[in-house]
Amino acid sequence: MKALTLSQEQLRHFRFAQSGLLEPLADLQACAQRLVGLQAQIHPAAALAAAVRVPNLSHADLDTQLWQDKSLVKIWGQRGTLHIYAQSDWPLIHAVWSGGSWWKRRFIEEGLGTEKDYTRLLNKVESLAKKSPSLGRTELRALGVPERLLSSWGGLFADLVYQGKLCHLPRQGNEGRFAHRSQWLPDLDWQLPAEGLARREIVLRYLSGYGPASVQDLAHWTGWRVSRAETELKALQAELLAVQVEGQVLWALKSQTSALKTLSKDANSALPLLLLPRFDPMVLAHKNKDWLIDTGRYKQVWQKAGHVEATVIESGRMAGTWRYAKRKQNLEVSVWPFATLSRSTKLQLEERAQVLAQCFGLASAHCIYPQ
Repeated sequence: MKALTLSQEQLRHFRFAQSGLLEPLADLQACAQRLVGLQAQIHPAAALAAAVRVPNLSHADLDTQLWQDKSLVKIWGQRGTLHIYAQSDWPLIHAVWSGGSWWKRRFIEEGLGTEKDYTRLLNKVESLAKKSPSLGRTELRALGVPERLLSSWGGLFADLVYQGKLCHLPRQGNEGRFAHRSQWLPDLDWQLPAEGLARREIVLRYLSGYGPASVQDLAHWTGWRVSRAETELKALQAELLAVQVEGQVLWALKSQTSALKTLSKDANSALPLLLLPRFDPMVLAHKNKDWLIDTGRYKQVWQKAGHVEATVIESGRMAGTWRYAKRKQNLEVSVWPFATLSRSTKLQLEERAQVLAQCFGLASAHCIYPQ
């Protein structure tokens, strides 16, 4: 089949639509599944990413579904980063991104013991987790676990999460807490799909939520080598549609052909003004960022140590960055535009800021423009 040609504007519109930014998603479960997880190393950012896609969703709603209803689960996934997934997706995520962290290597290199010693230590911690409703660094210190293995980034807990044994609980102060799967979700059907089938499902979901996308985009989002991404796409050729945008070949699902063919040539005119939070899933989904931002502005959003700023989106392009601060019952949103904003745009930003305030259960919001 001949490649379908799209303009940058049409590509932009379709990606925004697929990631839930044009038509509201039904609920938080649908959002977590459509996006294949909400990146959550900054917990409130995950709530904001959901709130811009699911009407009337609050931070409290996310916490209720995560910690009380347990219909969501917080674990490490793609790119080794912390995400909130639909609970039912945990076996799928584990089948694709299981394994271990670098803590075993550190244990051995620092002379703390052998590989067998590390395995015995993990087994000891897991046994304790099976008997405890909640486990953190405090309990491991009491076991005599070296402080070097108790990093705030997960430490040896990370290996047990990657093994599908533990998941995150709410933090207690500055301490991360974890629970064993058998304690937290005793009724979860832990039937792991075959690894090849699991990777296939992940690629299909990625293209459904973020496509059309290139091989390099898929590798970037999953954390795979480009060769692995190429292999997975080749295995799916019968279900894929080639899309050409300014000479670059991207891949979409054949099931999306009709929707792609009916995109308006003036697609940008239908894109709303948006306030996307830090680490928004769509912002992280592609290696090539040219479709979203001018090259000269790149470092204002993607900063040192992997930090990704919250962004103002106007006509499908990044038009500035923003941060928020809670002022009693008011949310103060500081905006740093890349260029002068019109009065109309500023009025729309005030409206968008109200959605953020509602997410946090605050009465009102206002925008300021620091120099």
